[in-house]
Amino acid sequence: MRKYIFFLSAIIPMGLTQLACTKVVDINLNDAAPKTIIEGGLSDKLASCSVKISKTINFDQPNDFPAVTGALVTIADEFGEQATLTETTPGLYKADFYRGTAGKTYTVTVYAEGKTYTASSTMAYPIAIDTLIPQRITFDRFGKTETLNYVKIQYQDTRWEENYYRFIEKINRTISTEIMIDNDMLRDGNVISQQIYSENPPIQEGDTITVYLQTIQKDVFNYFSQLSQVTSQDRGGQSAAPANPTSNFSNGALGYFSAYSVRSKKIIIP
Repeated sequence: MRKYIFFLSAIIPMGLTQLACTKVVDINLNDAAPKTIIEGGLSDKLASCSVKISKTINFDQPNDFPAVTGALVTIADEFGEQATLTETTPGLYKADFYRGTAGKTYTVTVYAEGKTYTASSTMAYPIAIDTLIPQRITFDRFGKTETLNYVKIQYQDTRWEENYYRFIEKINRTISTEIMIDNDMLRDGNVISQQIYSENPPIQEGDTITVYLQTIQKDVFNYFSQLSQVTSQDRGGQSAAPANPTSNFSNGALGYFSAYSVRSKKIIIP
């Protein structure tokens, strides 16, 4: 059995893909062949269509993850409107003027190294952020007083729908590496308050915090839920999650494609 490792980059809305956060995931595979990793996102904002393609590497190799170049990458909705993504840097493909529409289903097709991979995702309707509330906790740690700053997001859930959410937090110019997701189970149609907590980097007084609320599909929610459990195992936690999160791509590719609506709000920590 060989052990592989790869980085997963969060697709960030509104042209922020260069600030993608990363998580390290250990993958145990039964074959020696490297696996293709595809990470794609499309939002209802311009300059948001991005697909990154790379390969797994052996665990004992340097952290130089090979980009898959020269691929043919297209995206299309169910009505046949299609765009071909352009490779802007090795392994990163973009369609700057293609934007999604809530309610439509989008399919990404990747032809790379003689194989074809596809994934589809239906864009959910957006949920507005009502308010961001700064929070502060002071506590004693090993005889030293410490202060934790964080933000609480409040929004109105849509009634009679299963909704799944992902939160991206930008602290000044840095995207937090935390995986933050939620759903409306037992809270359908309610006003939801959710803590957005970041240790990496920690929030300080005077920081400008931007929170992006993504409305995502259930399979993408499950993907990040499994990914969160895997990374908690890396930190010594206990989990029965599979070694590699379930991908919505065909033909054995790892990764995910998410069509999502996104809304954002900004606050300065007092």
